[in-house]
Amino acid sequence: MAYQAHARVWETPVTVTGTGSITLPGTAATGGYRTFDAAFTTGDTCPYLIHDTVTGAWEAGTGTVTIATGVATLARTTVLESTNANALVSFAGNACDVQVDYPPSTLDLTNPGLLNVSNVYTASGAIAVTDVVALINAASAVTMTLAAGSTDGHELIVKRYGAGAVTLTGTIDGAAATIELANPSVQEAVDLAWNASHATWLLI
Repeated sequence: MAYQAHARVWETPVTVTGTGSITLPGTAATGGYRTFDAAFTTGDTCPYLIHDTVTGAWEAGTGTVTIATGVATLARTTVLESTNANALVSFAGNACDVQVDYPPSTLDLTNPGLLNVSNVYTASGAIAVTDVVALINAASAVTMTLAAGSTDGHELIVKRYGAGAVTLTGTIDGAAATIELANPSVQEAVDLAWNASHATWLLI
């Protein structure tokens, strides 16, 4: 499974009913857009946006794509924002737009580095110290370890993207430290830089 955020993926009209997975019709929006089955393979995860063109209801989150006999299905794995208090929306069976799109709460557009995800982690483990942005997309709580950096001044952003709380451990500000990213309503990020002379990650 790989996290993918391909550009110009948009299908419409898509009939969406209830809170379950969506069977996509394979009809791309006009203007050179692609279908999900053209952009993804089975098991890929992606940021999605569903918009009911009749009622205006919408939902944004991370979905999982399955493709069988040329038909793509999108499972609404993690909801990040929606018109239903940021929970799953029970859509009414109207025509909807379904597209790849980042919810604004996941991006800090003042920092272009957040647009370039280096790796996506879904289970406990070590974060690569060469990452620029490490996206933690776990459904349940995980512990991530951060070893010594390799390049003085290297900046690393660790971003909680999934529902699971993240415990980050490493040498931070000169001492063994633990940082908790566990806010139930906000996917937090922490910005660090490696300081070689003091052999520590610095919070910035």
